[in-house]
Amino acid sequence: MRHDRPAGSGRAGRATLAAMGWMATWWMTEAVAIEVTALLPIALFPLAAIMPLGRTTANYGADVIYLFLGGFVLALAIARWGLDRRIAFMTLRLVGTPPNAIVFGTGLVRMPDMMKAGLWLNLTGILLIFALTYAVFIPVLGLLH
Repeated sequence: MRHDRPAGSGRAGRATLAAMGWMATWWMTEAVAIEVTALLPIALFPLAAIMPLGRTTANYGADVIYLFLGGFVLALAIARWGLDRRIAFMTLRLVGTPPNAIVFGTGLVRMPDMMKAGLWLNLTGILLIFALTYAVFIPVLGLLH
């Protein structure tokens, strides 16, 4: 009987699994900076004969990496200058104000009264949905005989 070993079960496969475990441990425990953890394969893969240095570093230069990098840099710049908050406030200013804010903003209704009204509105909605489901879907599906 012939026993074939699965692909990747050789020395290089075991070394890759060990590198993955090492990186996962550093990543979860934050023993070192995440950047150091991300660059660990550049040193480990050629030393463990998993992959040559050229092929290892080529994966760090893939087009999608630069796409993500550009998005992250743009997000950092937007957050640094508060543009995200400005866009959010401008959107809120343009699209309107929720009715409960208008009612509460008048000062004529207290917070406990608004909470009671919200509770009763939610309960009423749940009961209406239950009643409609019982009245419409049960007879249509023929679940009651």
